[in-house]
Amino acid sequence: MQANFTIDQLIDEVRKLANEKPDFVYERPIASGPCSYTKSKTSETEGCIFGQAIFRLQPELKSYLCDCGINTLIQLLEIKASKQEIIWCCRVQGYQDRANSWKLAIEFADEKLS
Repeated sequence: MQANFTIDQLIDEVRKLANEKPDFVYERPIASGPCSYTKSKTSETEGCIFGQAIFRLQPELKSYLCDCGINTLIQLLEIKASKQEIIWCCRVQGYQDRANSWKLAIEFADEKLS
């Protein structure tokens, strides 16, 4: 299924989530298992920052969110993105997945691009 939002809208939504919950730390559903866009260790309905952002932008995509990297998901959803935008998303996701707060994940990605 194709997303009906742009990469800029996705990045803006990710930033909004980080502003709303700067100290939130995403925990994998199973400690040594894959990350999930749709659930976490403490919630069956709230996953990682990108899953929540996509769900806010287009709720019907929830059933299409696979346990794959954000770069793969961007391709699967046919979201046009530059190399720099994909790198930023991957850095946010990777830093978040290593038990860092959403605020720190955004700061890390922003710092690496400057």
